[in-house]
Amino acid sequence: QHYNWCIFTKDLEVCAAEGIDTVDIKFPGLQPTLTLVEKTLLYLDDECSLGTSDDAFIHSITSQFDKKEAAFMRHPAWRDKFAVHHFAGTVIYTVTGWLEKNRDMLKDTLKTEFNSADTNSLSRDLFPCQARQEAAATARMAAAGGAATKGKSKSVTLGGFFKTQMKELMDVINSTNPHWIRCVKPHPAKKPLMFGGAYTLQQLEFAGILGTVKIRKAGYPIRFPLAKFCQQFNAVKPHDSLKALVT
Repeated sequence: QHYNWCIFTKDLEVCAAEGIDTVDIKFPGLQPTLTLVEKTLLYLDDECSLGTSDDAFIHSITSQFDKKEAAFMRHPAWRDKFAVHHFAGTVIYTVTGWLEKNRDMLKDTLKTEFNSADTNSLSRDLFPCQARQEAAATARMAAAGGAATKGKSKSVTLGGFFKTQMKELMDVINSTNPHWIRCVKPHPAKKPLMFGGAYTLQQLEFAGILGTVKIRKAGYPIRFPLAKFCQQFNAVKPHDSLKALVT
């Protein structure tokens, strides 16, 4: 989704501002699927709080999402499975043991040991103790303009911990000037001197590269700041003329 926003949304806005027609360029919107995954984790946390079972969880998400969310699918014969239609394909998930795994957090005593003065900063970041987690939650709430609530805090599940880590990661990524490296497998056979055209093309499409190429072909694939352009091509055109462009 971040790649889509940086490459597709921002580039289309630039093309529109320059009067370039890009109405025929379509790109996948991944937000509905991301929202579905986030809602699924919320229902998983709810079932953990209620102390129910995996069967109750699968029944809960089926009643909420089946026939309502386009990315969700559950076959009537599936007892403990559901599927999510991701952009790169459909993934089937088996929920057996999910509630227990979601509750399977490290003991507070072990977290305290990892946060002792004898451990390094990496260990303290990977295994924050309850006090640090509560302080971080209070700081986030204060930054959002909310008031911190007193009393016993709700225990953090693996799903909640994962969402918090993802949000913090995206905050860091969104504050940077990103660059991407795309790795493409030429074939799935793990043998030398082989190349699968359709297999490779599918990866390029799923990674959004083909859509990126269409946008760049419609506009200007390389955009130099004017001052840098004048500096680099000073030998081609008289200096005074380039200087006039900058000023």
